Amino acid sequence: MNIYAEDYIPYTYLIGWSLLNKWYYGVRYAKGCNPNDLWTTYFTSSSKVNDFRKLNGDPDIIQVRKIFNTPFKAKTWEDNVLLSIPKDKRVYWLNSKFGAFRNIIMTDEIKNKLSETRIKRGLSAGENNPNYKGKYTNKSEIRLKMILNHANVSGKNNPMFGLKGEDNPNYEKCVSEISKMKIKKSWDNSPDRKVEMSKRFKGKNWAAEQKCKLSNSKKNEEKIFCKCCNRHIQKSNWTNHIKGKAHIEGESNANN
Repeated sequence: MNIYAEDYIPYTYLIGWSLLNKWYYGVRYAKGCNPNDLWTTYFTSSSKVNDFRKLNGDPDIIQVRKIFNTPFKAKTWEDNVLLSIPKDKRVYWLNSKFGAFRNIIMTDEIKNKLSETRIKRGLSAGENNPNYKGKYTNKSEIRLKMILNHANVSGKNNPMFGLKGEDNPNYEKCVSEISKMKIKKSWDNSPDRKVEMSKRFKGKNWAAEQKCKLSNSKKNEEKIFCKCCNRHIQKSNWTNHIKGKAHIEGESNANN
């Protein structure tokens, strides 16, 4: 049974400025949509397309590429087309995302959830965004804000300032030793953790177990027969094998 109205026709489309070699591939599956909407009442939902159109006029290529009977099929088709565009060619496309929200229909409910998430993370849109209409376009304002929000520990304010040679507490200590000290300190302050780890590893010979695991994995691994060396080589070692001295000499002898 078709749950959609007869005049509801989701579709994918292509628009382009052929002389400028700029393109956009999109999908439309909004309520009541119809291919006749394209570039009459619907001009894509992309802000990039809107900005490009203001600067360069309407596109000379406007095509409905495919129609569908469900929004999911339309969205899936768009995802597959965008993902098929080679990465080195995507610079010619105005699409911001290639396969983002794959196979997800952006309903009002999903849009609201994304909006709520952005607000919770401080990524609000519109006037609620701190950068709305270039509120902090002046770099000096940004720098001043950073200085006020962060302690100044440069120069003489740095507790390590002027400490050279033996006066420096890290003198003759490598980074690994300092890290070991920090780990030891955190370990000493966690007696419960010591007991837990001791119980977990008690009576286990990790070296033997690891060797056994590696041995079993190698036994079951696929092997490739090397005609030059006249022996079977494990697939994981094949690349290194053909670069090795024994294989190169065997190949040379075979050619001679």
